Amino acid sequence: QLVSRMAWMNPLGLAEPTNPEDAVAKWQEMRQLEVDGGPRKSKRGSPSFDRIVVNFSQFLPQYIHALLVLAMLHAFLFRSYFACLPWLVLWQTVSLLIPLETMEKVPQVPLSQCPVKFRIAATLALNGLMLFFFAWELLWR
Repeated sequence: QLVSRMAWMNPLGLAEPTNPEDAVAKWQEMRQLEVDGGPRKSKRGSPSFDRIVVNFSQFLPQYIHALLVLAMLHAFLFRSYFACLPWLVLWQTVSLLIPLETMEKVPQVPLSQCPVKFRIAATLALNGLMLFFFAWELLWR
């Protein structure tokens, strides 16, 4: 269940979307929106603000993940190749992709001897560190 929650399309592990298929569907829905220059001005109300609020509430997880990608690029390209955020995202993805059983191609690595609770704890620790450094990049860098 942890693997489906924090797939590569949802590395932050946000509550929405709950599975990879929903995440891909939301990205495709966002990509298919047409750029029309915004709504016409109105004498009553604010159609521009209403549209922004609707899009923001509908696509907030995608906007946050776009911010994550931009923060990772900024940390990797402009600060240092050894910045923590891109590496934590990479290690979290690797920890989710490694199978729980020993692989036939690499029998020297006994993956089945590592208890599952330690693998889950390590993945959640990586996720917590990634969230911390993501907030750090957004707020202080």
